[in-house]
Amino acid sequence: MTFKAYMKKEFTEASREHKLIVLFMGFFFFALATPPMLKLTPKLLEKQYGTDMSSIFKTSATHSVANYLGSNVPQICILVLCLTLGGILSNEISKGSIILPITKGANKAAIVLAKFCFYGITMFFISALSVITNIYYSFIVFEQDFPEVKAVLMCFVNVYIYLLFMISIIFLFSSLLKKSMEAALISMGLNIALTLLSTFKYSFNPFTLISEASKLSTEVSTKPLVITVAFTVISVVSAIVIFMKKEIEA
Repeated sequence: MTFKAYMKKEFTEASREHKLIVLFMGFFFFALATPPMLKLTPKLLEKQYGTDMSSIFKTSATHSVANYLGSNVPQICILVLCLTLGGILSNEISKGSIILPITKGANKAAIVLAKFCFYGITMFFISALSVITNIYYSFIVFEQDFPEVKAVLMCFVNVYIYLLFMISIIFLFSSLLKKSMEAALISMGLNIALTLLSTFKYSFNPFTLISEASKLSTEVSTKPLVITVAFTVISVVSAIVIFMKKEIEA
């Protein structure tokens, strides 16, 4: 009963606080804006400097997808995700909103799982719409042949698994820390660290999934996929354990 009730409660609160709109705009805006921005940049620079920039700024549909997934998603979109969900668990304690459900017999573990599932489902639809829109709009803008369906599907799966991993990390730090901004910034800091580590091509780095998605590869990156899923499960379980041990003061 707690799980279903909190799924509904989370939807009501997310709608009231405009979290769904913020998350959607944070991901979809850049998905839609990246292709035309990338195509217009060489022309704008050419007008400004009077020099043909096409040889310096090589742009194509694949460059557009790589720019969105490899740059905008980790730098901007995930920052929006961290700031929006930073207080997902810590605010339940600090604001005392969990007191009434607990006194009525609510299960803390079910509360955490309900919140995680809600945002997992939410980001499934947001990331699917954003990734697919960016890919197909990129190929329309640059007038190139569309990629294979398998490549689009693998791209979305890799991005979504990484986003689930980041959500689990936010939940973990939100259960550990009292302030939402601290949880958001530390989660974003970890994301940046993983982004920087991706240059060394470690197979255990979850960010490898984003790197592979940027290439529109049809190959399955089994090792980083399994490792990222494992890290996600561990983070969610740890968040549940920590949250259950938190003392609730009336």
